[in-house]
Amino acid sequence: MAHVVRRTWGWWRTLIRKRKVPKWAKSAIGVAVVLVVSTQLDVGKLPMPSAKQRVDCPGEVRGYLAAGSDAELVAAYRTASFDVVICRDGSGTLRYDGRKRNRPVTPDTHIVLPAEESISGYVARNGSTVYRVTASRLTVTRPGEVLVDESATPYSP
Repeated sequence: MAHVVRRTWGWWRTLIRKRKVPKWAKSAIGVAVVLVVSTQLDVGKLPMPSAKQRVDCPGEVRGYLAAGSDAELVAAYRTASFDVVICRDGSGTLRYDGRKRNRPVTPDTHIVLPAEESISGYVARNGSTVYRVTASRLTVTRPGEVLVDESATPYSP
């Protein structure tokens, strides 16, 4: 990040030298550049546990996995209408746990499916219905039909 800030600051400094700019304005521009660059570099980072730190799958999700499953939390996402949790069970299989928010858990509001990792997130299939979740989007589709398309954000359950 330091090299990006130096390069950007160098460009601003050259621009400022060519014009008569008050010192307070120069300082304000410098602070603004650092803030903009630092926030741009943080976009897309997900708060994930380190490789050595194991986080158990939430109890309400673990209850729907194989009995006695030693499940590990891989990722969790929230949309306006749904919570999606991806866990790895004791056999190493990824599981997609999707449920409607603020609704009792029933077969109509909850689903658990085997999942696989994709380039940008995770995919689960239930017949011809495909569930895709990324750090920014949840989509549920059937051939020729979009059932759900909502913004998603990572969260810690």
